[in-house]
Amino acid sequence: MNVTTRDAGSLALAPLAALFEASFEGYLIPIRVPPAQLATRVRSEQIDLARSLIMMRDGTPQGLCLLARRGDTARVAAMGLVREARGTGMGRALMDAAIVAARAWGADRLRLEVFERNEAARRLYERAGFQVLRRLAGWERTPRAAESTMALTAMHAGQLARALSAEPEREWPWQLTPESLISTNETLVPYALGTPAQAWAMVDASAPETLSLRMLFVSPEARRHGWGRRMVDALQALHPGRRLYVPPLVPEDFALPVLPNLGFTRTGLDQLEMERRLT
Repeated sequence: MNVTTRDAGSLALAPLAALFEASFEGYLIPIRVPPAQLATRVRSEQIDLARSLIMMRDGTPQGLCLLARRGDTARVAAMGLVREARGTGMGRALMDAAIVAARAWGADRLRLEVFERNEAARRLYERAGFQVLRRLAGWERTPRAAESTMALTAMHAGQLARALSAEPEREWPWQLTPESLISTNETLVPYALGTPAQAWAMVDASAPETLSLRMLFVSPEARRHGWGRRMVDALQALHPGRRLYVPPLVPEDFALPVLPNLGFTRTGLDQLEMERRLT
């Protein structure tokens, strides 16, 4: 058996997207990544396909590890193996190759996220030297009547990114940073509330019964004055009858003081943000 790695940029986008889906077959949540969606992820998360890796066995792709970098921090944006390659040691080999690649890239640390219930992946990352930084929780709220007379203003993602950048001491997870949000796909729509704007949200309404709330942000000076509730009510009024869903991207300490008071409960599908020092 001849096991090697090659750079992901050597594969065209369509077969790379197909390998991505095959590498996450049977995952905790269904993974569907058409080429256009993969292209959006590459752009918004600053994934470098030339630095990313494809695991090969006897000339056949067996999995992939997508790598991104911002400043001195690199990130495993996605890592998976096709079914027949799991449990063969190729996962550890791919992880070791990713660590070498990130170090050669000049990064001081390597980060990733893993579902807390994905015990096999957690053990792999822990054995490779990763330590848990924080928990990223998922939340949901059942549909409810919302009487809101406040009008939402659709805006460009750059305006939301500028609002977030005004609070630099808050360390957002990779997918919620201004750098990521400014390059998101067309299904994510940013809104502002108030004149001048006091609250911002970014939502995905592409699912018929669910409104995915990717970002909820209230300017620091407007907090504790009900703007978060007004924003959630305005979104519910705009999309009546829909369940509100917050993906497991929000740090636990960010959400706990806010979301339970807005009627949200935990979904139980949390992620762990992990990091390995490279220097």
